[in-house]
Amino acid sequence: MDNVILSAEDRGEEVKKFLIEKFGKITNFDRFRCQYENVPFYDVAIFQIEKQEPLIVKWHEPRKAKKIEIDFYVGEYLFSKGILVPQPKKLFLEFPLIVMEYLPGKIIMENVENWQVEEMAKILAKLHSFFENEQGTEFIPKVITGTFQEEIVAKFDSNIHTIEKNLDVDYLERIITIFNKLLKRCSRISTRGLCHRDVHYGNWQVHQNGKIYLLDHAQAEFGDIAYDINKIRKTLQSRELLEVFRLAYDESKFDAANDYEVQILIDLLDALGILVFLNNYFVKQKKYEAYAYEQINKIITNMTT
Repeated sequence: MDNVILSAEDRGEEVKKFLIEKFGKITNFDRFRCQYENVPFYDVAIFQIEKQEPLIVKWHEPRKAKKIEIDFYVGEYLFSKGILVPQPKKLFLEFPLIVMEYLPGKIIMENVENWQVEEMAKILAKLHSFFENEQGTEFIPKVITGTFQEEIVAKFDSNIHTIEKNLDVDYLERIITIFNKLLKRCSRISTRGLCHRDVHYGNWQVHQNGKIYLLDHAQAEFGDIAYDINKIRKTLQSRELLEVFRLAYDESKFDAANDYEVQILIDLLDALGILVFLNNYFVKQKKYEAYAYEQINKIITNMTT
């Protein structure tokens, strides 16, 4: 198929025609659009081939074919490893689209329950234990360009260099001291593995059978699993739910405590990154600046008491 730009409605009709061409008579095609904060990112439809079980088809615009390919092969790999994900059935890069197993159930979204958080933690702990040298991982991106510790130090140095002229000398020294203290505490840093990178509520589904499934693997890569832990922390927010997650994750992964130590470093870099952004783009957003300093001060206080 030519990579022409089609309207959302036209593209849905093109998908239907494509499926009929590949599978024959279709008795149902129920389309819906996935979006985040009113920004659509892919289209999905439940469809049914005559007298067969329903299936899901998911498609992107042609320029995002690589995302569809990653989604398919990561899903295939995770399914082979016993991770609860929809089973991928077919990949058609010429469109591009994926056909996969239909899972009856509902997306978690909000009002998550403790048992659901426990299952989410167990799934992520298992996923994080996979490494890039295993068979079946050839199509999964590998973002490993040095040790995590080296990357953390390089990022910190870059951020500090950008904003040091805006900071009081004593305050700057305190930040550097706290960073070095954290780095020493995290000397065992070994947080490389398979990272999903998109573990918000909308990508967890409660199946009708009562089990929790992980969806949408288009962002996945072998890299820093601290990214997932940080995303979960920001998603769950509640201290009670975070503790439920931590306990279940700890029970399922042998070096989980180290993953959590790293999060304080990630938080510090996030806060410094906000200050760098405001500095580089000359953006005067007092609320974001106040938030960044609040996070830095909280880390300094917690590390010195």
